[in-house]
Amino acid sequence: MIRRTHTDFLTTNPVNGVDYACDRSTTCGPNANIANVIHIRSLPTQSSIYDAGGVERSRTTFEYDNYVSDTNHAPLVYRAGISGLDSAARVNHFHGAPSLIELRVGGN
Repeated sequence: MIRRTHTDFLTTNPVNGVDYACDRSTTCGPNANIANVIHIRSLPTQSSIYDAGGVERSRTTFEYDNYVSDTNHAPLVYRAGISGLDSAARVNHFHGAPSLIELRVGGN
């Protein structure tokens, strides 16, 4: 083996506490509030590349739907007149949008 890649995927978002992997028929139960079910299972949280010796050489981390106002983030700004805009989506705007992607290369 020359190298190995490992990827972890988002289930419950630590930013907002929302379960992104909820499937009412299996993982979060039939009593889950359908308005809170996102069911996006393809969002990576971390992807690492390891060399033949098992040493991590590269790591990319991903954060989603963080809209606080701070140094690295900003709230969403809604614009009038957007074709196809679902105004109800304003209330719960968790849709798996990357809000921070960080890449580290090297041994640490």
